[in-house]
Amino acid sequence: MLNHEAIRVVPGNFRRDEVKGMESTLLLSASYEPIKIISWKKAVVLSYLEKVEVVEHYERIVHSPSVSLPLPAVVRLHRYLKNLPRKVKFSRQNLYHRDNFTCQYCHQPQPAHQLTYDHVIPRSRGGETSWTNVVTACVHCNLKKGNKLLHQINYRLAKEPKEPKWLPPADFHAFLNHCTEYGIAERISPYLGHRLKLNLA
Repeated sequence: MLNHEAIRVVPGNFRRDEVKGMESTLLLSASYEPIKIISWKKAVVLSYLEKVEVVEHYERIVHSPSVSLPLPAVVRLHRYLKNLPRKVKFSRQNLYHRDNFTCQYCHQPQPAHQLTYDHVIPRSRGGETSWTNVVTACVHCNLKKGNKLLHQINYRLAKEPKEPKWLPPADFHAFLNHCTEYGIAERISPYLGHRLKLNLA
């Protein structure tokens, strides 16, 4: 487990005016899997303690009384972790991301506030609440389908619903947008694209 108290080990205090807006760093596993977003300060501490290597960095330099170094953008753990999360939490937001905010019945993208979710096989007919039986739907299609099966209303799914393999994306999307502002998204996106289905092409 990472020790937050280790922050005290870093000599001196970095000037926050130098790193305004640059407070996010992507933490990778030893096998380059994205784990989570951490603060730049924690990334500096982990690097100082030689627990991570800096894979990518921002263009800015931060200073302390004894150290000057590029601000870390992506760091990788040296050691493998046994308990990395392997399953994506089943939630409305993650479902929308899996389906690219697109109704799986009419195949039209919609803003989140116009979306809901639907059981392909209705619960009243024995359908389960699972990744493979729940899809994103617009309100109109959801009301039209009601308690019916797909063939009864001539609906065809945009794609087969499956359990996603990427990690929860919301923070990673925000991080990539943050990197875009500083002109380094092209370097960072390969560490995220295959996990988040970001349509980066």
